Amino acid sequence: MTTKYVVKDKPMWNLEAVCCIASHYKSEEDKIVENSSKFGYTKEQMNSYLDKYITYKSAVLNEALPIFNKKYSTLEPFFKQNDLGNPIIVGYVQRYDSKLNSNISDADIDEMIIDNLNGMVHDLLDEEESKYNFAEIGDVIVFLNKAQLDNDIKMQIINFHMDRYNLTRMIVELLNEFAPICEKYFFIIEEEFNKTYDFLSNIDNLYQVMKLYVNINTMVIGYIDVYINIFFFNQLSMRAYDDQNAIFAGIHIFKLCELSDENKYNDAQMVASLKALADTTRYKIICMLSEKSMYMQEIADKLGLTAANVSHHINMLLQYNIISIILDSEKNKRIYYELNETEIARLAEALNSIIK
Repeated sequence: MTTKYVVKDKPMWNLEAVCCIASHYKSEEDKIVENSSKFGYTKEQMNSYLDKYITYKSAVLNEALPIFNKKYSTLEPFFKQNDLGNPIIVGYVQRYDSKLNSNISDADIDEMIIDNLNGMVHDLLDEEESKYNFAEIGDVIVFLNKAQLDNDIKMQIINFHMDRYNLTRMIVELLNEFAPICEKYFFIIEEEFNKTYDFLSNIDNLYQVMKLYVNINTMVIGYIDVYINIFFFNQLSMRAYDDQNAIFAGIHIFKLCELSDENKYNDAQMVASLKALADTTRYKIICMLSEKSMYMQEIADKLGLTAANVSHHINMLLQYNIISIILDSEKNKRIYYELNETEIARLAEALNSIIK
C-alpha cells in the first residue's frame, strides 16, 4: 500500500474556531505585508492579494471577540504562541476534534490529557514508554522539569492539567459557538478556498507539490488527510498519531512559497538567507544534517540543548528552505529533518555570481 492523499473539500470548522482566536494574537498578515518584497510584491499588491482573507478574519472576529472576552477570557493564555509550536488549544483541537463534544466525560478528559502528555514525552525526551503517572500533577512537574521547558510553557501545561475538566468543557462550548460563526462568513473566502482545493486536487501527485513548495518528503504508508486551513493561512503543520496522519495546509501557503521561490535571490532575500546561516547553533545543525537526517531530540542531544531551544533554530532554517522535513510513519511516526542540498547549491551559486 502506498501513500494516498485525501484533500478535504470543506474546512475543519472546529479547528477554524480556535485558530480565529489564535490569529488575533499573532497577526501573520501584518508580517507578510511588511515583508512583501520577499514575495516580489509591493505592500499595496500584498494587501490586495490578502484582501479576502483580511475581510473574512475581520468579519469573524468582530462577532466572536466580544463573546470571547465576555465568556472565555479564562482560555486566553492557552491561545498564545509558544516555542513548541501551535498554541495549546489549537493542538488540542487538532488532535481530539471528534472527542470534543457535549457528552464528554471526566474519564474522556483524563484519557486525552494523559495521551497528550505521553506524546510530549515521546517528542521531547525520546522515551518510547512513559514512566510517568500523568493523572498526578507531581509526575507532570517532574516531566516538565526534565524536559527543561521554558517557565511560561510549564505553567500553561500545569494550569491546563489542574483545571482540565472545566477548561475542556469551556473549549467544547467555545467550539459550539464559534464554529458556526466561522462557517457563517465562509462565503467571503469560499472562492479562495476552492481555488486551493482545485489546485491540490488536480495535481497528479501531491507529494511532488509538498516537495517543490514546502520541502516536505512523506514516507507514510497509507492515507494522509489534507485539510485546508483558513486562519493559519501561511502555515503548514502535520499530525502523525496512532490512528491518523494529517496535513494542515494554509489556504495561501503554496502560492506564497511559489512567489518566494521566484524572488529568492533579490537583495532582501539574500541578506535574510545569510542571516539565517549566520548563527553558530544553526551552522552546527546544518553540518550535522549534511551527514544524515535527524529528528528533533537527536539534534538537541548532540548539541547539548533542549528540544524546545532547538525548535526555534529549526523553524528559522525551515523558513528559508535550508532544511527539509521528512514525515516517516515507519520510524515511530517521527518528523525528521534533512539538509536541502538543492537550496544550499542555489545559494552558493548566487554568491558565486557576485564574483563572476
